[in-house]
Amino acid sequence: MPNPIVYLIGGASRSGKSELCRRLSVAATCPYFHLDFLRQGVLAGIATILGNEPDDPESYANRVTHAIVPGLIENVIYNGLSYIIEGGWLQPQTAAKVKRHYPNYVKVCFVGFPDADLDEMVARVRNNAGQANDWLSKRTDDEVKNFMRCQISGSLWYKQEAEKHGFIYCDTSHKFSENINNAVHDLLN
Repeated sequence: MPNPIVYLIGGASRSGKSELCRRLSVAATCPYFHLDFLRQGVLAGIATILGNEPDDPESYANRVTHAIVPGLIENVIYNGLSYIIEGGWLQPQTAAKVKRHYPNYVKVCFVGFPDADLDEMVARVRNNAGQANDWLSKRTDDEVKNFMRCQISGSLWYKQEAEKHGFIYCDTSHKFSENINNAVHDLLN
């Protein structure tokens, strides 16, 4: 029986991480977990955990989420499960540390769009708007443009980090569906 594999998928917001996970989940026949669920749970429970609301709940939730993610991944590995763990909260340094400790059990892919056209990305956001809890669809075009500008810049950083650590990098700047399928293929081999 083959080793269970934990697939770690990180990268820029709106880059296609969730689509990659949906396709990989079918191909690898394993479930996936969005780290956004963990972060939102931490954010919702902060006041209860601390007994009061911190000065900056968003920052606190981010710190707690980053602290929990390595243990979450290690627990999945320890329990011998094949699983996909996805989210922008997955940092390349965390993935590299886990991969070093469990080289036969972890595969990593970061997703981004470093060469994307900003106006096309804004249009992509607008075309995909309307999904449940899509906070970005409620923003103005200028706000979306500023957000996507940051994501394009971050995509370049994720690409550099993926190359530095020997991870798979899925560039969704162009040929979105084809490149997502190629990443699924690379993760399975």
